[in-house]
Formats: sequence, C-alpha cells, structure tokens
Amino acid sequence: MQKKFFVSLCVQMMIPVLAIATPWGYFAFAMVSESKFINPELNNFLFAIISSHGTISSISLLLLTQPYRKYILELAGISKISRNLTHSIVSKRIVSVSVTAIRQQ
Repeated sequence: MQKKFFVSLCVQMMIPVLAIATPWGYFAFAMVSESKFINPELNNFLFAIISSHGTISSISLLLLTQPYRKYILELAGISKISRNLTHSIVSKRIVSVSVTAIRQQ
C-alpha cells in the first residue's frame, strides 16, 4: 500500500518538473545562447504544455489516488465491471489452487 502511494507521489512530483521546468529550461537556454533562430512551433508547443500543467496534475491526482479513482469509476458505472472481473479472476484462481491441492494428495 505504501509503495503504491510512494509511486503515485513520485509521478505527481514529476508532472511539474516535466510540464514547467523543462520548457522554461529551453527558453532560458535560447535566451542565454542568444540564438537568432527561435522555432515558433516549438515555442507554441512548450507554452501549451505549461498551460496544461493544472489539468494534467488534476487528472493524475484523480487517477493515481485510489479513493478518488474508485469514486470516478463508480460515477462512470465501470466499478461493477471491474468488480465482476476481479471476482471471476479470484474465483478461477481459487478453483485452480484447490484442484492442484487435490492432485498433490
């Protein structure tokens, strides 16, 4: 449980680094190097990444945190499908384990 939480925190911490620090690093490099050619398409793309930082952070919070993810799946009506799938997978494993145990005796 704590490992999953740690991984989700690491992913959530990497979003600002990738969405903000990386584009600003490029902009700082372009200004320091006094480049005469600045790619406008790349600039527009990098500013779009910076502006989507809030949306990406919110979506990652909802998807990576189990109580939020569970609630969102219930709202979408997907939780019944995932519960049935989990139940059938667990049932098959229990049956296969019991058959194996009987064969070993």
